[in-house]
Amino acid sequence: MNSTTTLLKFGGTQYSTTNQNVYYSLQFDNGTYKLHFKAESADNKEITVKLQKLTGKKNLIVDSTIVANGEANLYFKVEDGWGEYRLTITRPSSTDVITITDIVINSVSDEEYATADIQSLTAPLHADNRIYTLSGMRAKDMKAGNIYIKNNKKIFIN
Repeated sequence: MNSTTTLLKFGGTQYSTTNQNVYYSLQFDNGTYKLHFKAESADNKEITVKLQKLTGKKNLIVDSTIVANGEANLYFKVEDGWGEYRLTITRPSSTDVITITDIVINSVSDEEYATADIQSLTAPLHADNRIYTLSGMRAKDMKAGNIYIKNNKKIFIN
């Protein structure tokens, strides 16, 4: 049985002298991308998804908390050149039963990236007063002129 909060961890830096050029790595060049996967839990648990650059500036590209109740689409942009990355998906408790499947990362057009917030809808199935973006991510900062999801209803911020 998995006794940690980490559901998935993939990617690492090269150590060619110690592993003879055999390593697991996520590598991206400049561009726009979509991370797509399915996350399921019996009681709509939240999961945290992080994608961190391991070379160069080592910045965090994706840092999102979403509800594990269906398909998730997380869009991100790489702008500082080629690098190696680590993808990590964690759960709040090691006893939470959450299944992650169908993980895919694709390049997307600038147009798809620009309209990402209106392309998919992943919202919690129960009323919890939390506010989410249209892509299913928990809203940290609400901005005027945007649409959000609260208690399974769309709300517009003036």
